[in-house]
Amino acid sequence: MGNSIRLFGCQQWKDGTFPAASVIDVPCPKGDPGPPGNTPKGFDPPGELALARLDSFTAWWVIILDDYLRYTGDQKTVAALLPTARRAVQFFADHAPDGVLWKADNYGDKLAFNWHTPDKTAGIDAFGNEAYYGALRSLAQMERAVAHDEAAAKKLEERAAKVKAALFEKLWDPAAGAFLLNTDDTRRNHPADANAGALMFGLLTPDQARTVMNFLQKKLATPYGTATGEFADDPYMTRYVSPYILAVESLGRFRYGDGAGALKLIRTAWPHMLATGPGTPWEEIGMQGKPVNARPGTSITTGEMVDAAHAWSTAVPALSMFVLGVTPVADGYRYWSVKPTPVDLKWAQGDVPTPAGPITVRWMRGDGDSSFTLTMAAPKGTSGRVAVPLLQGARTIALDGQVAWQNEKPVDSIRAHRDGDSVVFDSIAEGQHTFAWAR
Repeated sequence: MGNSIRLFGCQQWKDGTFPAASVIDVPCPKGDPGPPGNTPKGFDPPGELALARLDSFTAWWVIILDDYLRYTGDQKTVAALLPTARRAVQFFADHAPDGVLWKADNYGDKLAFNWHTPDKTAGIDAFGNEAYYGALRSLAQMERAVAHDEAAAKKLEERAAKVKAALFEKLWDPAAGAFLLNTDDTRRNHPADANAGALMFGLLTPDQARTVMNFLQKKLATPYGTATGEFADDPYMTRYVSPYILAVESLGRFRYGDGAGALKLIRTAWPHMLATGPGTPWEEIGMQGKPVNARPGTSITTGEMVDAAHAWSTAVPALSMFVLGVTPVADGYRYWSVKPTPVDLKWAQGDVPTPAGPITVRWMRGDGDSSFTLTMAAPKGTSGRVAVPLLQGARTIALDGQVAWQNEKPVDSIRAHRDGDSVVFDSIAEGQHTFAWAR
């Protein structure tokens, strides 16, 4: 993953952005990638991509760099790439006509693309600015954790707050309870990406999240998942089902407590793709359920460019982060969290890789929610917290065979507290532990 991040980091253009795509077989230096514009020999983007720009992916690169820090704890790589990340974020500020929201356009004589290329790309785009918001917050976290610059972090968080406020001012439609696609789109389309992104990035209040999830389900649902938009003829958004955006929506639904809706999306789209063939997840699902998607008004009329084995068609993060419930709290999983979301599942188990070794989790619920058992094992040198689901009842919970929670309070010196429908046990040490209750 570090190599993939560096692959683009050392190709940064002088304006702070990255090529829309790259060749993959040229090594990139592990140290400071140097000033922008000094792309290593052999990295020339293939074909027409040399003439195109996909700027929202630059924002995602910053978000991914912060994710890399959180999951690996590799401060050395991130420190070398911090100047690159700062230049990347500055690009969006430099191209914000209102001083806040970034506007997509054909900058530097390069044709602007977006994630749903080749749809029209212009104007202030909701999903693109949600990514900008995420990049600002991610850079703030890296400034704090790696550069130890609290003042820089606070300035970035203040900019992120302004982006959030402006998004609601310009693109939130209170009548629909959902975000609009773009300031230039005369159709007033309420697309999946703008609303799934708002869920995933945590831009919404609980009430707003409910209206957004309701809109996605009632207005954009298809037999194969959420459609990308409301209209078949909007030049700014072709209508189909994007597994990429379904995965974003799944993460967002889990984040706002709708695990049932998240699993419904996963159960709808991914089994269909795998059963229909060739046994791999696709880049796009056409409105008729096939991996074929014509683009009205363009030369792409048969859909032959759709990838039937596409990397961004994955819901695995939603399963590991929420169904198993394993996430890092401190960089590199030095301190971790295990907080499963059972939804309607009877059991789950899996390993989550960390720099120190895997965190293993398995949990099972009894028939009629008569019991719940969670066993987890954490690698040496780490610690964390474990949230035990109560499944809507008052429970007596045992930790490693000894009663640790009873009568709505911890027993003896156990550190634990109630959090909604779970009991959270703090400061759980390395090694294997079992939490259990029975009705």
